[in-house]
Amino acid sequence: MPSNPLLHLRGRLTAVLAVGSALAAALAFAAPAALAAIPNEVSQPTIEGTLRQGQTLSAGNGVWANTPTSFTYQWVRCTGAVLACGTVSGQTASTYALGANDVGQTLIVLVTATNADGSKQANSKPSAVISGNVLPVASVVPAVSGTAELGALLTTTTGTWSGGPSLTVQWQRCNSAGKSCVDVTGATGTVYGLTQGDVGSTIVAVVTARNGIGTTSSPSVATAVIGAPNTGPPSDAVKLATGETSITAASVVLPQRLVVSKVTLTPLTIASRSTKVTVKLRILDTRGYAVSNARVSLLALPSDRASVEASARTTADGWATFTLTPKAGLPLKRGAIVILFAQATKDGDTPLAGVSGTRLIQVKVQPA
Repeated sequence: MPSNPLLHLRGRLTAVLAVGSALAAALAFAAPAALAAIPNEVSQPTIEGTLRQGQTLSAGNGVWANTPTSFTYQWVRCTGAVLACGTVSGQTASTYALGANDVGQTLIVLVTATNADGSKQANSKPSAVISGNVLPVASVVPAVSGTAELGALLTTTTGTWSGGPSLTVQWQRCNSAGKSCVDVTGATGTVYGLTQGDVGSTIVAVVTARNGIGTTSSPSVATAVIGAPNTGPPSDAVKLATGETSITAASVVLPQRLVVSKVTLTPLTIASRSTKVTVKLRILDTRGYAVSNARVSLLALPSDRASVEASARTTADGWATFTLTPKAGLPLKRGAIVILFAQATKDGDTPLAGVSGTRLIQVKVQPA
């Protein structure tokens, strides 16, 4: 009997379908599970509402990818400009009622977004300072410190305020009686350098406090009349037998500075490792007065070439004396040197600050 081509085609299709079904089943079995898609922050949560005691704030969830199904909240209170923060106990709702403990502080809200695959947390930006519900009042007024002298720096405190305000400073120039004050353009920091335009005037710092209720300003007490720098010797000055004037290091104040003005070496060069060199340094101030009781430090470099006393005090004529002792690491050849780093300071100043002065000294090696 002749074969039926339709039957042959049907058999082939059946076989192909069977193979396809088996392959699909195998692929389905081997396919990995879908990756978890936890919520992902697209834009930051926000704090909405009036930042004043007695008002209620709301947390904005922000924008999230991967379709969160729920949100939870935690409010955080911070001191000042987010210097120290801690969670506010029990405050886990999307709204927050501002109380007395929040005045003068800032707030952050933590938002946790959750879906079937997991959770992720994001924080808002810190709020501005929470205002009180009364006008700011200064319990301690601003105070200015510094020398009323051309070239000196004045510094002001901002005072102590109630009402949780934000604070700004404006320096003003006044007449000799502290009246008729006008703003000094651009002088809005807590430090002010006295210029030629201030000579003959007095200076005040005005601190302005702003909160959600209003604005209050409080001026400092006016300074003394600003004078030109005192170029004469200070009250502790004494005359030396040489006719020179000597002052103490304590009386040297900015803009004057200490100067390592003169160096003597005895002998002038190092001839051998047994050679000891007497190093004398003279300290003056920038007016040329000899300075007594200045602390002079000396450091030998490289440290394996020589040693020297760490520090000494100047005598009335401004001299400090050291002894340089060569070490085994000193090369005994022409061209070798020892570098001495000298620094003069007064008590109470930090290294490389205040009125300190420095100098580098070179001691040559010259073998016999």
